[in-house]
Amino acid sequence: MLLLLLGLAVVSPPALAEPVWFDGTGHYYEYVDGQTTWEVALAAAEALEHSGFSGHLVTITSSAENDFVSATFASGEAEFFAWIGGHEPDDNGVWLWGSGPESETQFSQGGSPTPPFYYVNWGGVEPNDFNPGEDFAAINLGDEFHDVFPGQWIDSPNPNPSDPIHGMVVEYEDATGLPPDMIDPSSVFLSRPTAFPSPGAGDAVTVRFELARPCLVSASVYDAGGRVATRSMEAGIQDSGEVCLQLDCAGLPAGVYFVQVSARPPASAGQRQMETTKIVILE
Repeated sequence: MLLLLLGLAVVSPPALAEPVWFDGTGHYYEYVDGQTTWEVALAAAEALEHSGFSGHLVTITSSAENDFVSATFASGEAEFFAWIGGHEPDDNGVWLWGSGPESETQFSQGGSPTPPFYYVNWGGVEPNDFNPGEDFAAINLGDEFHDVFPGQWIDSPNPNPSDPIHGMVVEYEDATGLPPDMIDPSSVFLSRPTAFPSPGAGDAVTVRFELARPCLVSASVYDAGGRVATRSMEAGIQDSGEVCLQLDCAGLPAGVYFVQVSARPPASAGQRQMETTKIVILE
């Protein structure tokens, strides 16, 4: 398969003709070849789609996911890196995921992992800001490179004159976490929520979603660091159809937050679905 997009060629390592499914996340992954800036890679990934799944620069939040990406797209070459979704927008040691549902969520303070994921895989002395503008993350898909081993991450300038960044890793996902041909409509009872106003400056945010059957519903608000920002709202049993919940956000500082809705049919103790949406609170 070969697709030209924003100057990038969508290719696969040897023997990989299509994006690869990973059971650990319920997502597809693909290596996309082409030397470019992180911002162009970010936009190019978001323009891709596979089997109804939307693409974004990969957000790696566990060792299992990192091992999968590293092993699946290993190049066998001496110097071979690929962009991932991490960036340091304020050049202050605060690393955020800049893509996917995790966008604007912190994952690293300097080289130390932070909640909610508690996972990083920086190599050697990375991230070290060795050159000006080393504010973008890349994964080593090649052999050891200056004490950075396969699967480990570096911070790189943008553009990257000194680091051998050859492409990017794209992650494809949707709300269900299942391939379209495996989705049982009867098992999906909570839609992805939307929130309004967002951005907003009021004391309340309304969250709207659909239920396919009556469910016990709750909602929580988390800050970008994964900490609970407001007391969880227990909404009780809600009938099927459209549901609107009003969440009290009074007193929250301006910033990015995430609303997580949880739904469980009353007769099922273990069958629970959770969906998340992002909100922005203004001054």
